[in-house]
Amino acid sequence: MDTQQSSPLLRLPVELLYAIFTEVYAYRPLEGRLCRALLHLQDDLAKSKYRRVKLVGSQAVVQYARTIETRYMLGRACESVTVMSDEKRPHDKIYDVDFESFFANLPNLRRFVCDSTQLCVAFISLLKSPGRTPFPQLEELDLPPPKPLSFPVNSLLKLSSLTDLEIANYRPAIDAPDDIEDEEPNLLTRNLGTINDLSLSGPGKKSWELAQHLRPFKHLTRLDVGGRCAVRDAETVEFLRQQPLEYLRFGRGTILSADRLLTLVSGPTKHPRLNELVLDNIKECEECGSRDCQCDDGYLEYMLWVADWLDGGHTMPRWTKAFSWQGCKKLCEARWSSGVRVSGDAILALSTERDILDEKETLNAFVAGLDAKRRRMWRDLSFAEP
Repeated sequence: MDTQQSSPLLRLPVELLYAIFTEVYAYRPLEGRLCRALLHLQDDLAKSKYRRVKLVGSQAVVQYARTIETRYMLGRACESVTVMSDEKRPHDKIYDVDFESFFANLPNLRRFVCDSTQLCVAFISLLKSPGRTPFPQLEELDLPPPKPLSFPVNSLLKLSSLTDLEIANYRPAIDAPDDIEDEEPNLLTRNLGTINDLSLSGPGKKSWELAQHLRPFKHLTRLDVGGRCAVRDAETVEFLRQQPLEYLRFGRGTILSADRLLTLVSGPTKHPRLNELVLDNIKECEECGSRDCQCDDGYLEYMLWVADWLDGGHTMPRWTKAFSWQGCKKLCEARWSSGVRVSGDAILALSTERDILDEKETLNAFVAGLDAKRRRMWRDLSFAEP
């Protein structure tokens, strides 16, 4: 459109212009800008496209920040922002974006997922600012705070609409117990009671007691924890029983007592609402591979494979004293009578270990049954005496 001469279209009422462009572009999107004078109308027509925004790499963040700085309607339309990176579009240091203004231009943000350290730091800094109440509508938060920076648990008080919280690199030993106790307990409990879906994972260097660090949360229906979280005493299990949990997952690094968990899924103290228990605390093992016995030319190859497998060519699941194979088996068996779905890598490890032991028995029997000729071949290959 010629900017030197005002178009007669601009003299039409906004309502009529809106009806015209809605009809014209009903089946194909707007391509490019109409004109500066009609930019607000174009943004209004296109705002549904900007409700969910995905930004890959720092350059996309810079471009989007500039866009919502000048076209405020697009920022107000945004309800979900996902910031991520890939090999071709990494997170480089950003110097020319005012992150306080960036978040201020997103007043209706309901979901924020971010893996950018710089943006995460900016978000936490804004959250910790005294006298500020940012993100009044934020419901879902997924952040990986950088290792030197702990998440300000007490600042969650400001997120009065928050229902889903996921924090990676969770470091409870730094500030979770202290700054929780600095707040008035009743106030803290009341505000964090809005959160019903919580996920915490971390580097897993120091164990932490689940009940001690999660006591402000009273209405959790979904809980996913990892990073050396400990569930091994009656107090912690009672804390879980008091939550209205429907889904409970323990990730890699969690320290569990199978006997304590068994009381949650079966017997008179069974959790009244729990539907699913996922046990990923045991590292997933590769399935036990096997080979058919080969004769003639392939026999030597098979013997080499047998020797290698018996000498450490397999990995057994790493059980603990408190979470043994027998304890996990009881949890697995309880699911049939309790109605609680029990799954995860630990359950898979039960059958994997059984397969490994069966295979080991088969191969040892094979070695023991070698005839004299093949026994000499076994010794000549420097294998131990069968």
